[in-house]
Amino acid sequence: MAQLNNIKTHPSVALALDQGRLTLHGWVYDIGEGSIEAYDAASGRFVDLVEYPETNATVLAAAA
Repeated sequence: MAQLNNIKTHPSVALALDQGRLTLHGWVYDIGEGSIEAYDAASGRFVDLVEYPETNATVLAAAA
């Protein structure tokens, strides 16, 4: 979470996020289990990437 929050402060990343040109993804790998959990900004938790493949760490603006 710290890395995601930090990268959001970079000017070019912040601009692209504001313009809706960029989404961020935060993944946690469990090599032993062979699983990947992805941070879901909508729920504020990590979810199984297999079950939720569209998950991203960016709260998307509503479509116009």
